[in-house]
Amino acid sequence: MAVGKKVLCIWGQGGGFGHAARLFSIARALSKGDYVLHLALKDTSAARPFLGGFRGTISECPVYRPIMALSRQQASLADTMLLSGFGDPGTLQALTRAWQALYKETPPDVIIVDYAPAALLAAVNLDCPRFITGNGFVTPAPGYPLADWRPDRPSDKIVQQTETLVLANISRVLPHDARPPARLSDLFESNGCLLTSYPVLDSYNGLRHNARYFAANLVEPSGEALQREYEIVCYLKPRFRGLASLAEGLRKSGRSALMMVPGLDDGVAAGLRGASLDVMTGFSDLESLLRNASLFIGHGNLNSLNQCLRMAIPMLLLPLQMENLNLPILLRQAGFAVTGTGQESVTDWAQLIATTISDSSMREKLELHAAAHHITGTAAVGSRFRELLDAMR
Repeated sequence: MAVGKKVLCIWGQGGGFGHAARLFSIARALSKGDYVLHLALKDTSAARPFLGGFRGTISECPVYRPIMALSRQQASLADTMLLSGFGDPGTLQALTRAWQALYKETPPDVIIVDYAPAALLAAVNLDCPRFITGNGFVTPAPGYPLADWRPDRPSDKIVQQTETLVLANISRVLPHDARPPARLSDLFESNGCLLTSYPVLDSYNGLRHNARYFAANLVEPSGEALQREYEIVCYLKPRFRGLASLAEGLRKSGRSALMMVPGLDDGVAAGLRGASLDVMTGFSDLESLLRNASLFIGHGNLNSLNQCLRMAIPMLLLPLQMENLNLPILLRQAGFAVTGTGQESVTDWAQLIATTISDSSMREKLELHAAAHHITGTAAVGSRFRELLDAMR
């Protein structure tokens, strides 16, 4: 009996459920054919919500655990690579060899990579096609400079200096017959790049030569089902310092609202609730909650943004981390969202909520954008990969 092509799906860096959700959607589509699937994941525990319908094997991949931090804000992908094993030639050599050992143990016919620069480096002489997937933020456009992640875009040379350092370390560990990349973005050259976002959310929009965009719904882990409809839906992290003042602003607005804060202490949640405000400390299906909403409030996670763009829901975004700083800025520039700092007073929150909900221009822009873009789901991303691999037979 003939054995199908062996496909190795890789997630090497980053956190959250998005990477695992994306790879499992691809793996499920491929497993409907005669492909043999193996997933090498940074965190196998993130796979638990997505195991349904999956046929294949799973293992943890080589991971470098950062032992230092920068004394400044991370400025680009070069900084994350510096902190993830690329900052020292010896460490990078060990990490690369670990990936090469995985390739030897599980020889792939195709690799599909979701945020794993070290895996791409180790595959430089691997004789098989490589495809890249992700949201675009940590997937630079080959041949072009790295995007500067800092919102103020200072005129210093930090991005270029860090890239030069990382490139020098890469050159030291490459095989003698391998050509060093001229730019870090060249490491991401591939046979195809499929991004689960809208072009408006891509810092490299217009620069990619072989990218396809799929506004995929990377489903959050399922949880409590809610029957009530809400005008305002919030999806927030427990560490958000503005929780209490935002909750009071929501109560003051008088509009029906839900704060979904997974992991929040039950006692804290009880103190935030009010007649018009519900607070839950687990997950619920965000898409069903948004169907009747007039406003979404969140930190700017890609799945939430995709859903709001697809459903033309105005957004009030409160960025907490690097990626969430940049995506809200792109949406604000497009007129699809407003941003807050988290330091607003109760009165400020109430006013910001009221003005955003009543902004007819924002909703009109969102509706035009939704109508102009063909909507595809996660399954379509997997189906597209299957089409690409089938065509290579």
